[in-house]
Amino acid sequence: MAADRDEKLAVLHGLAGNFSATLSPETSKLWLFLLADYSVQQVQAAALAMIRRCGTDEVPYKTMPPFALLQRELDAMSGTVRGAKNIQLQARSEWGKLLEAVSAYGSYREPKLCQTTAYCVRAMGGWAQVCRWRTDDFVWRERDFIELWTQVHGKTEAMAQGCEAVALLAGKNGAAALNLGKNTMFLGVLRGELMPITARGTTPGNGLADDKGGRHAV
Repeated sequence: MAADRDEKLAVLHGLAGNFSATLSPETSKLWLFLLADYSVQQVQAAALAMIRRCGTDEVPYKTMPPFALLQRELDAMSGTVRGAKNIQLQARSEWGKLLEAVSAYGSYREPKLCQTTAYCVRAMGGWAQVCRWRTDDFVWRERDFIELWTQVHGKTEAMAQGCEAVALLAGKNGAAALNLGKNTMFLGVLRGELMPITARGTTPGNGLADDKGGRHAV
């Protein structure tokens, strides 16, 4: 609503004034976009908390404070957890669910686990092995599980394919490069090869190499 937008903008100008800063039209437009999901009351409360909490040690004089500081106050009010802390909370939650599953299913019936948890279970010896863990070992097992879970979350597909696939994640196009590599290998397998098709000559028209008879191998 236009009224809400104007009220939020007034809060932002008040925030800028508190730090003797100037709020440019471009910055205000960006902040309003980031604040679209919050109510005027939430924005006002977060701005007041920020003014009370932040001094010149965090926000230099005549400088508009970074949005991250306002976001921190909004998250504190709503209980939102972001970034690495969020991943760690997910890992702790999955550890609890894993223990519940061990108790409920036993070693003869492996339940459906989330992708990251399933990868961690395999890496830690498999479902049957997890079910044989001693209660006395749970303290260090929990530590190892949470550390592994946070490291591999969002990367399990690449991890399952080995170091070359993981290396692609660090490249220029990240996950897109990994998907391209997978598709290239898949085409090679369709042609009966055990290597990516890029290892042999390709035809510009369709990317598939000609066999000796001039036909496109499929």
